[in-house]
Amino acid sequence: MLITDVVTPALVLDLARTQRNAAAMVAAVGGRAAIRTHGKALKSSALARYLGLKHVCAQTVVEAECMVRGGCTDVLLTNQLVGKDKLHRLALLAATPSLRLGVLVDSRCQIEALSAAAETRGVEIDAYVEVDAGQNRCGVSAPEAALALASAISASGRLRRHSIDVPCVTGGGTGTFPYELEGGVHTELQPGARLAEMPPRSAQLSWRSADTYAEIHRGSYLFMDGDYGQNEPFPPAARGAAFAQSLFVQTAARPPPPRVIVVDGHVMDVSSL
Repeated sequence: MLITDVVTPALVLDLARTQRNAAAMVAAVGGRAAIRTHGKALKSSALARYLGLKHVCAQTVVEAECMVRGGCTDVLLTNQLVGKDKLHRLALLAATPSLRLGVLVDSRCQIEALSAAAETRGVEIDAYVEVDAGQNRCGVSAPEAALALASAISASGRLRRHSIDVPCVTGGGTGTFPYELEGGVHTELQPGARLAEMPPRSAQLSWRSADTYAEIHRGSYLFMDGDYGQNEPFPPAARGAAFAQSLFVQTAARPPPPRVIVVDGHVMDVSSL
């Protein structure tokens, strides 16, 4: 098949570049941390298996379910869950044989509800305490609050206290990593050392943008785009790595400007009403 034979609009993935990007990230991290790839970037459990990705993130329960059904065996839901239905489905998912499943928490009520849901199914779920590193979204701000939640997880019947998770999103128009590099996140991670000393001493630090902790959570490195392509490489070891754009859009029409571009919207144009 030729590229001109592809029905448009279509997303076209250059597998060779994607594989090189995956290898470049492994080389940049150098074994100092595990790489947990974002499912919201992959959108495909088959691609995760093809690339040999062992750890993946999911943003929603549905996304986690799809990844598990596709064969992923280590999934972290990088959000908090609210609502009995979602908690029930997560507990059902946790019963999948050979699956390691985790979720973020930032309040006692979430810990209690999550533990109760796990108890009803007789399963165990990893719990990550989320720390707000300046994005003003989810997570606790005070070290004492993080430690209190870690203690609550340890006291719960069905949750495994796993780590502190610090979401540090790079890119997004910034182009650089000054907040991470200049110690803003390191200040927020001060409770981590104390958490690791709490029994059982199994806690780890999970950081989505560094190579100095147990895990990094990345996604766009596989495909890249214009914005990510302008970011300064981090960590320094990555400066020799060539992360290249591997995902492209095959368009239906591309008339010269200033004319309006008209494309076939396919299912995106179908109204749900």
